[in-house]
Amino acid sequence: MTRPILAAVLALGVFATSASAQVPPYLTSWGSYGSGDNQFYTPVGVAVDADGIVYVVDSNLQRVKRFTRTGGFLSQWSVDHPAGIALGPDGNLYVTSSQSHAVFKFTKSGTLLTAWETAYSPTGIAVDTDGSVYVAERDDVLEKFSGSGVLIQQWGEPAGGPQQFSGLDGVAVDGMGHVYTAETYNCRVQKFSTDGTYITQWGINGHGPGQFYIPVRLATSADGQWVYVDDYGNSRIQVFTNTGTYLGQLGSEGSGPGQFLSPIGIAVDAQGTVFVADTNNSRIQVFGETATPTQSVSWAALKRRYR
Repeated sequence: MTRPILAAVLALGVFATSASAQVPPYLTSWGSYGSGDNQFYTPVGVAVDADGIVYVVDSNLQRVKRFTRTGGFLSQWSVDHPAGIALGPDGNLYVTSSQSHAVFKFTKSGTLLTAWETAYSPTGIAVDTDGSVYVAERDDVLEKFSGSGVLIQQWGEPAGGPQQFSGLDGVAVDGMGHVYTAETYNCRVQKFSTDGTYITQWGINGHGPGQFYIPVRLATSADGQWVYVDDYGNSRIQVFTNTGTYLGQLGSEGSGPGQFLSPIGIAVDAQGTVFVADTNNSRIQVFGETATPTQSVSWAALKRRYR
């Protein structure tokens, strides 16, 4: 006798399923323009920890602010013109300062642990699972440090070829041995191994799907499948596979729910929730989990599963 689920499958004529990934839906937002606890002037970076605490750097207010994942204000501390923020596997925060030409390492409550100078003017920052710290420099060099600030390696030079940069601003690591960079002038994402070996790239200047107009920051999902790029000039977040296949976009230009005005900064938590620093709207916007493509199911497997 055919079981009910198999009968339904037969009735629908479904013998194999596949679905393209769905971009995460808009959930909520918080913040407004100003200098109060729950306000922002120029939010340019965001990070979220395993407990759901959200950290936002505001370059003009010169502060790091801590919130609950629903926007409840917790605390703040001062940093000289912060430009980027990342969490390390040790649970500490790493913040770049474009004016001090430095990286500051804090506890999650804001206690300064150490700081070190960088060669140029740092912007984006990312920390690998082994504690290595990657810093994007505005002079088009990517630097790799230990968690205590010892320079391990650097690569890049100003140009448009592979392993070269123009307008380097963003960096992300996926925990699977890959480093991604965003270039505002070359309008592309490059993918490297953690030792700087070039793997691939995608993106060109433009306004269509998969094209960029001033890409600034980027982030990866916890499992390394998806890459989120804030397309500053097009006021949207574009979503790709880790090999550069375009999946869709979050938002469009505007000030309504789910819309952006020149976003700078993305973070993705372990559940796939996406937090975006909506810079010129002076707020943080939150989007739900990205759906994973459905696995194909063969007719033979269906019979085995439901008989």
